Amino acid sequence: MEDLKQRTGIDMQHVPYRGAAPALNGILGNEVSVMLLNLSSVEEHAAAGKVRLIAAATEKRVPTLANLPTIAETVPNFQTSVWFGPWGPAKIPPALLAKIHADVSKALDLLKRGNSSKPTASSASISRPRISASSFKAI
Repeated sequence: MEDLKQRTGIDMQHVPYRGAAPALNGILGNEVSVMLLNLSSVEEHAAAGKVRLIAAATEKRVPTLANLPTIAETVPNFQTSVWFGPWGPAKIPPALLAKIHADVSKALDLLKRGNSSKPTASSASISRPRISASSFKAI
């Protein structure tokens, strides 16, 4: 949000939340009037009419929401994203690490193909980079 404020000169106060779930509650409860959140966090609420999607903070339009403009269409080169990764103890046994990596990879592949009961699985808001456990460890 701070990057958007600086690029545009928009005068708004940053309200920090301790994660996406409390932030979503903030927008649903009218504590704040605008927020940048993952599409996967809000798309069900948007479909139900509880929130309004204004723009995507992605480089390109989201294929499943072709009428939703990107912020970059108004603010050149603006995009933001978040990434998630599983974490564990420093001395996790290699065999267990390999199993977790394989299981998470399989689950993410199922999500991308839309083989899940969750409505968010069919959205293009989730992209999965191919990265090995050892490469992720180096991050």
